[in-house]
Amino acid sequence: MFFLDERYEVGVFESLGDHDVEILVGDTRYTIEIDAADKAALEQHLVNQENLLILFDTKTKKMVLDVGRNYHEAEMEELIEAADRGWNHGED
Repeated sequence: MFFLDERYEVGVFESLGDHDVEILVGDTRYTIEIDAADKAALEQHLVNQENLLILFDTKTKKMVLDVGRNYHEAEMEELIEAADRGWNHGED
């Protein structure tokens, strides 16, 4: 779990350009330059969060992104069924 302190604030995704992203943190709009890898990470973060909120480090002026892969419910059911078959197979 990530605990916030005064260094971090929650920003709202505003727009994504070819080489930059705009986020609104409080009353301040930040334009952050990004490369292709950062853009892919941002896109993955937005998919994971299912909202437009981005944790923002006010000291470094960088976004803190969740880039781990989330599994859809259907995929999870499939994985659970496969695991159950494997465990049952080992018990026979």
